[in-house]
This record gives sequence, structure tokens and C-alpha cells, in this order.
Amino acid sequence: MTLLRQIDDARQALADLTTDEAELSHLEAEQLAEIQAMKVSGSKNFAGLAVLEGKRAALASMLTEQRSHIERARVHLEGLTAQKVRGEALEALKVRVHDLQARRKETDGLLMELGAFLRSHLPRIAASRMVWAADLEAAQAQAMSAFDIPQHLAGLPSHSGSAGRTAWNALFDELGEGAADALTQTPNGRHAQGMTRVYEPLTRRPAHHAVSVAQVPLLRYFDRPVSLVIAEALAEVDSVTPAPFRGGE
Repeated sequence: MTLLRQIDDARQALADLTTDEAELSHLEAEQLAEIQAMKVSGSKNFAGLAVLEGKRAALASMLTEQRSHIERARVHLEGLTAQKVRGEALEALKVRVHDLQARRKETDGLLMELGAFLRSHLPRIAASRMVWAADLEAAQAQAMSAFDIPQHLAGLPSHSGSAGRTAWNALFDELGEGAADALTQTPNGRHAQGMTRVYEPLTRRPAHHAVSVAQVPLLRYFDRPVSLVIAEALAEVDSVTPAPFRGGE
């Protein structure tokens, strides 16, 4: 028998017992009224009065027993109802748990996708910068050979007024706009940012190393261009991220 059927049967049993209790109460009240009427009238029918008293006592005993049955039925119904409520709550929580498991798996999957993207994309960045470095070296060597420039750019400070710097500047002017950037910017991020755009580092508070590193995420793992690009992206995301999930230490 299903729990719902048990509850319906228990509710009906309680209703039936309550109906019977009402009938017994009515009969007892009638007997009591007759007894009181006889006493008030001064009746000497003691035998009749004794019979009525006996009936009233019997009804009172039956009523007490009936009310005991009602209490047990009520407790039984309440127990079944509580069992149903608990079962429903358990099923609802199971659904929540299932949803939480699915959400956790989804989040783990997204994190794995991020890791896979980084493992795929960062080597491509490194490979591109290596080709860039080789091409830059070849272009500078070509310029020095073709235009008889005596000194390599790497050996000239940017503020130098030497003949070598003058020769390079003249070549830049002759080549046109963008030439100076193309021939002077380097992919070696440990010495220069080496990007067309400038990625400004996040302001770091003077604090413990672990805290300061948190201000520029991943600085300890990547060189300057990569770490600054990642730091900028993380800072933008961080600004719109709920507080419990923001970065920093």
C-alpha cells in the first residue's frame, strides 16, 4: 500500500472515530440531562435513577476509550504525514544535489577548457615571437649590409647621438612610417614589452611578495608581455565578478 493510500485511510479512520465520539458525547449528555431532571423534580424513582446513572457511567467509559482511540489515530496520521513531508523534502534535496553535481561538472569542464586553451595558445605565442625575433635579426642585418650601417641597433641606446644612431634614424625616415617600430621593437619580453600597444602593469601596493604578485597575476610564471596581457584581462573580469570569486590574496 502506498504512503498516500495509508494517509487517506488513516484520515478516514480518524474522521470515523471522531464521528462516533460525537455520538457518544451526545448520548452521555442526554443521560446526564435526564438524571439532572429527575433530581430537580425530586423523583423517588431510585431504581430508574440508578439505571440512568449506570448508562451514563457506561457511556462515559466508552467515551474515554473512544477518545483514546482518537488520540492514537491522530498520532498515527501525524506520523504518516510527517513521513510524507520528509520524503518529499528528501526527493527535492536529491534534485538539488543532482543539479549541484551537474553544475560542478560544468564548472570543472570550463576550467579544463581554459587550461586546454592556455596549453594550446601560449606555445603559439612563443612560436610567433621566436619567428619574429629571427625575422627582426635578419631585417636588421639586411639593413646594415645594404646601407652600410656600421653598428647594430642592439648596441645603441635610444638617446644616442652617435653616427650609428643617426644612420639608423635616416633609414627609418626613408623607409617611412612604422619602420622605426618594426626594426626596434623586440619580442624579448624580459627586456621590453615588445608589443605595438602598451600594456600597463597593474599598480602594485608595497606589501608582502605573495600579495604583490597577486596584483599582477601569473607574473612569476610568464614574462612581461604575456603576464601583462593576462593581468589586464583578469583585472577587467575581476571588476565585474562577485566578491567571493574575485582574485587577489
